[in-house]
Amino acid sequence: MATRNNKRFLLVALLGVFGLTACSNDIASYPEDGAILPPSQGQTIYDNELSEIYESIRDRSLASDVLDKLLYEYANTIFGRYTSSAPSYVKDVENEVTLKAIVESGDANKKTEFVKAHKGFWANSTIPENPTAAEVATAVARLEAIYNAVEDRIAEALYNKISGGSYSEHNLFSERKFLASLFFDGKKVADYKTATTTEDIVLVPEIEAHEVFTKGVLHKENYYSDANTYAIDENIESIYRDLLIE
Repeated sequence: MATRNNKRFLLVALLGVFGLTACSNDIASYPEDGAILPPSQGQTIYDNELSEIYESIRDRSLASDVLDKLLYEYANTIFGRYTSSAPSYVKDVENEVTLKAIVESGDANKKTEFVKAHKGFWANSTIPENPTAAEVATAVARLEAIYNAVEDRIAEALYNKISGGSYSEHNLFSERKFLASLFFDGKKVADYKTATTTEDIVLVPEIEAHEVFTKGVLHKENYYSDANTYAIDENIESIYRDLLIE
């Protein structure tokens, strides 16, 4: 079985192979170490041969949900995991420093340390050996921009869920109805019976999607908190995958 220390290395190696297959059909060899395959049903599967996964990528037989998880985990390696509740399929993440916590700490030194450990914030995804102050400032600005983008996209995803009219009556939106629907669907949200909710709100065009938590439409703590992780559970993987190509 692959050790915890080399799980991350094997995943990055796998993504490297995937990148190569896009431009060449003549790769002569690939690693033979055991690797891990992200789960589709919430359980990690160990000891898949990397060569077998490589072949499944080459012949396009790798399940799309598995490839999505591989890409998401690759995003975690270059940006850092977003929150402690964000999914992680390949390693023990207890006490891991997360992107959201670093940015919200407001600590400039911690932000610098974080970007120096994650190549996704640097030009050409390469961390300079001795970065200048200007390069560090640019990387930190990129870190903060990614944080703001993720926060906006999470809010937009929630707005898109409620904007179709399914949770409105006579054009008046009921947060309690929306929250109850998620609660009965087994999502990690606040209990609709005791949570503070907004009722009889008109979703006017002046309310932009990213303002759903700040303009009195949804109570953020019902969906996006340490205890209620629905917003992260449902959205962070696709958001992180999108960041890879931006």
